[in-house]
Amino acid sequence: MKEKFRLDNLLVLNKHAENVNKAKALVMSGKVLVNDMKIDKPGTKFTNDVIIRIIKKSHNWVSRGGIKLEHAINKLNIKIENRICADLGSSTGGFTEVLLSKKARQVYSVDVGKGLLDWRVLTNKKVTLIENTNVRKLALEDISSEISFITCDLSFISLTKGLEKIIVTKNKNISILALIKPQFELSKDMIGKKGVVTNKDYRKTAITKIISWFEINGWIKKDIIASPITGMAGNKEYFIYCVK
Repeated sequence: MKEKFRLDNLLVLNKHAENVNKAKALVMSGKVLVNDMKIDKPGTKFTNDVIIRIIKKSHNWVSRGGIKLEHAINKLNIKIENRICADLGSSTGGFTEVLLSKKARQVYSVDVGKGLLDWRVLTNKKVTLIENTNVRKLALEDISSEISFITCDLSFISLTKGLEKIIVTKNKNISILALIKPQFELSKDMIGKKGVVTNKDYRKTAITKIISWFEINGWIKKDIIASPITGMAGNKEYFIYCVK
């Protein structure tokens, strides 16, 4: 019997990814086909003779997150130029890259993972990477007291938990643009097959929950807009824009 390997290890072995962390991100983003079947679980095992293909991007950003954030910033007419920003849950750097393109003075990219930030973002002198760091345990002042704009794209955790220390910041004249992912804000009975929230009323419940949470903590909701594309599993996502 032929030996089987985890898909993320196979990607590194066959030079489709620089390291295992980037391989995992590639698989979870839905860009990997094995024998023409999309596989989104890095731990799935295959023999080394399978045919692996990487789906080419239809955009110029380092990740799909760039499509989402660029749309939101443009639609809400948010000025980024010369601002010091924090990108929470930066992953490969889609949001960070958009902030740089909008002429941010500096971007602090924070992620619980390690080795995920794309090289072309990582090598930008305006980027400060804070990796292997759980944002849930991080106060904004631990990063910089000069941060005036926050972007946030967290997974597998509610914003109310992931931002529990960030939200009480004493930084003044600050705003946040956070991605609401209903599947991480609702109880299990509200979530359908494959983790997709198909019920429109349930999605509204998730949005209302986050609006209330921000307002209780002294923030003012300026707007809510839908993301121009869904998450990888097909979930509809929404941006909340708040100021303090």
